[in-house]
Amino acid sequence: AEFITVVSSFFYESSSTDINVTLSRCAWKILSVYLKHSLIDNGANSDGVIAVQTFGDFQNFNPHLHIIATDGCFTGNRTFQVGHCPRPSDLENLFRNEVLKMLKAEGKNNDAIIKNILSWHHTGFNVYCGSTIWPHDENALEKLARYIIRAAFSPRSA
Repeated sequence: AEFITVVSSFFYESSSTDINVTLSRCAWKILSVYLKHSLIDNGANSDGVIAVQTFGDFQNFNPHLHIIATDGCFTGNRTFQVGHCPRPSDLENLFRNEVLKMLKAEGKNNDAIIKNILSWHHTGFNVYCGSTIWPHDENALEKLARYIIRAAFSPRSA
């Protein structure tokens, strides 16, 4: 399994539930297509789990998507084919473009805003791909599970 973290910092006028669902769909669309294209079988299906974490509020809003994904796809004849290890820079560019396209379709931005964002040195999108975690590596699996389910809280609200 691969561990992928997708971070996106941008202003979005909507409920956090809406943006979490939308970002998750964008991320999974990009990752699954990326994995499928690394294989010969066009009917292959990737598999994974997305955990959403959000930090901050309003202008500080910072959603994170933690994805545990197979490092390949299941084919139509129920075999598993290992795909290419994702390159963070590939996924980051694809994800950023997909999110900007989605925001434009929703009327949340336009070509001028997109051009402006794409001109920034740091666009607010980041992808981290961790190393492969093998099924027999129980310590790594537990560490990953604990990291993903950790509760985020503010000392001010505690």
